[in-house]
Amino acid sequence: MFLNNTIIPSVRKYKHFEQALACASEYVLLSEANIGNLQSLIGKCHQRGKKVLIHLELLGGFKPDQAGISLLKNYYKVDGVISSNLSALRYAKKEGLLTIFRVLLIDSRSLDHSIDIVKHNPPDAIE
Repeated sequence: MFLNNTIIPSVRKYKHFEQALACASEYVLLSEANIGNLQSLIGKCHQRGKKVLIHLELLGGFKPDQAGISLLKNYYKVDGVISSNLSALRYAKKEGLLTIFRVLLIDSRSLDHSIDIVKHNPPDAIE
């Protein structure tokens, strides 16, 4: 799986959902979904042949622990996650989900720290 220079449409508001499904991208990022509407949104994405990524920090009603990640994979059928939470990414990797490490680069120290994290816990991609 290669995500080099891939632009993934991000859905923050439901009114943009159909536009995201119409994009050429293989993936759709559900940025501000919640556990109440997640199953329906994922089902619609999968029906259109799209893989679904979830932004863990913005998923309403969700706790990104081991049980939560397992639930995303096995019940909701999520294909991957985006997060800056290293523990959540480790759990997701163990579940076989695509992992995207969200990096906030505010200074050289955060850059060095992020590089160290990626060396020891390589994600599938970096945002």
